[in-house]
Amino acid sequence: MKSKFLLVLFAGSILITGAGCQTDTYTHPKFGERSARLTNVVFLPPQINTGLASNLCVLQVGPPLPEEAKYRAQLPALLAAEFRRHRLPVSPSGAETLLPDATNKIWNAHLQGILNAAYNTVRLKAVRPEANVLAGRLSADGLVFLSVFAYKSTDGRQASVALVNMLSILAAAGGGYGTWTPSSQAIVQIALVDGVTGDVLWRTIHDFTAFDQTTPDQVVTELFKKYPEP
Repeated sequence: MKSKFLLVLFAGSILITGAGCQTDTYTHPKFGERSARLTNVVFLPPQINTGLASNLCVLQVGPPLPEEAKYRAQLPALLAAEFRRHRLPVSPSGAETLLPDATNKIWNAHLQGILNAAYNTVRLKAVRPEANVLAGRLSADGLVFLSVFAYKSTDGRQASVALVNMLSILAAAGGGYGTWTPSSQAIVQIALVDGVTGDVLWRTIHDFTAFDQTTPDQVVTELFKKYPEP
């Protein structure tokens, strides 16, 4: 059974005076040269967590949303196809269809710990030494990390969000400080990592503030707007 987890939702608020969705992208200075060396890139088991938000400030998630199964089934294949369209040799390994807590000949308890550590450090510029260990296990020289955190609101929270947003609009109209709190949200991160050196070659994160209206195809299109051309 999936364990509950918490997220402070104020971090997902958007300044009314700012631009739409928040993004963050890193590209290795020698991306073209380094990515051209890759001959076999595989997906790691994605980390995808979804749930209902009932509290305005802190999200407490239990059972996954129905959309989670669709994201697990479709996102890796769609992303792999887009990578290949950009001439990156991404191939299926079977790992991309596994749940993060899967225990089998690939992901035993020891390797699961390494996988979790790798996901914790992929936000940096290097994943060492975990990337090399995982790539060796999968006979790959490149790895793709995919994480999704998404939620939708209960009816009660939707009403609270609508009230808070209305007050924020009034505050901003009066010259004050206002924020926009989404009632549904998906934070998606994808990273391409050199499996030999552990260097992050490309990583982007996108904050979709209307998860209930966002399809996996739209996620892929938005993410690859930040993909560097060699």
